[in-house]
Amino acid sequence: MVEDVMIMLNAWHNKQIDKWRRTRFLAFYSVVSWLEKEDRDIFKFLPLPGDPSEEEKKKMKEEQQRKKMQWIEETIRILREGEQTILNGNGG
Repeated sequence: MVEDVMIMLNAWHNKQIDKWRRTRFLAFYSVVSWLEKEDRDIFKFLPLPGDPSEEEKKKMKEEQQRKKMQWIEETIRILREGEQTILNGNGG
């Protein structure tokens, strides 16, 4: 019985957090242009339970930068291969 109540309470809590996250996003999006650059962090704008810690945000940013660099390197490789194809008379 207690476990059932806890499960229902957790489900309700998660639903409420999701609603607050949507509300926070809309509010943040509405005022982001007015905020100073260093204040443009949605997690600082309205902290909610389950938000990433500073260390987690740092890791997420590093991962995004790593993926961006991989994409750039792959794009350059494709462009160079295409350039070689054209120069060798195989393109077009």
